[in-house]
Amino acid sequence: SQSKYVFAQPHLSKFEYKCDIARVSMAWREQTEGSSGSSARSPASPPYMRWARSLHELLEDAEGVRLFRKYVSGAGGLHVDRLNFYFAVQGLRQEHEPAKIRQVVSAIYK
Repeated sequence: SQSKYVFAQPHLSKFEYKCDIARVSMAWREQTEGSSGSSARSPASPPYMRWARSLHELLEDAEGVRLFRKYVSGAGGLHVDRLNFYFAVQGLRQEHEPAKIRQVVSAIYK
């Protein structure tokens, strides 16, 4: 069953949860089938399998982040704040302009 590879989402109804799994599965199928038959361009495994192996993989994938945000928002505000902090720090690491660095640091420090 696919659900064992996706983190539990207790705040979602079974219908919403199944729809999310179906959407992830369809996106993966579209990626692999839409690659003009080239298996070299196809991902080695579906996104939810990569997410199960590594939190980093989950946080690097837009759909994974969307689903994870939905999950942590149901677990309480503290976890959402931690996730927002993580992304703010990641953004700070990529910034090189001193004025923008100060702006991001002041936003993180609030």
